[in-house]
Amino acid sequence: MSANVAVVIGAKGGAGATTLCVDAISRLSKNADVALVDGDLVARRAIAVLLDKVRALDGARTTPNIASIEDGRLTIVELTATFDGGFTIKPPDVLALAEDLVARKSVVVVDAPQPFAAAVRPFVSLGRRFILVVEPSVLGLTSARVAQLEFERFGIRQRAARRRSRHARSAQRAAARTGGIGARNQSLGRDSTERRSPLRARARSLRGAVRDAVTAHR
Repeated sequence: MSANVAVVIGAKGGAGATTLCVDAISRLSKNADVALVDGDLVARRAIAVLLDKVRALDGARTTPNIASIEDGRLTIVELTATFDGGFTIKPPDVLALAEDLVARKSVVVVDAPQPFAAAVRPFVSLGRRFILVVEPSVLGLTSARVAQLEFERFGIRQRAARRRSRHARSAQRAAARTGGIGARNQSLGRDSTERRSPLRARARSLRGAVRDAVTAHR
């Protein structure tokens, strides 16, 4: 087995990337062996909180940073639980973890708010899908444009979303008026729809992106 790795990046805090990751992987785990990796290196522990696995992860932690638990067909991984851990976690340990998950799982979803950090790079290097979650606001679109420029430096191909919500279109016009930024809702590596409201529509979009990875793998 060789997993498809989907790396999900929120263009800014509060864009909803972590919530979408949890929703998508919870549904996929009903039919496939999957893994969800919390790659947030500033110890917000959002995935552990959303899945109510804080105590389970703390109890399973055998190293200062990485913890992993099994929940049915879902493997939940937390790279670090402390802010200090973001500086002390060792990339070779993350690489060994990534290779193990890729060998055992059909899909690995990585919530990576800091995708260019050395500790997360092993997962990024294995990524087949890169999904940028954009908040349709002036700040959100500006942050997304910065992320897009960084991805271009790393040679990651981008495709514009086919459809946009009216909120995204309004934000785009506002961004153009205030800063001349022609930013767009975009998914890196595949077409998708990103919507601010309702959240359910955005969850379906991310689930579709990850489901494509499962289909491609089969």
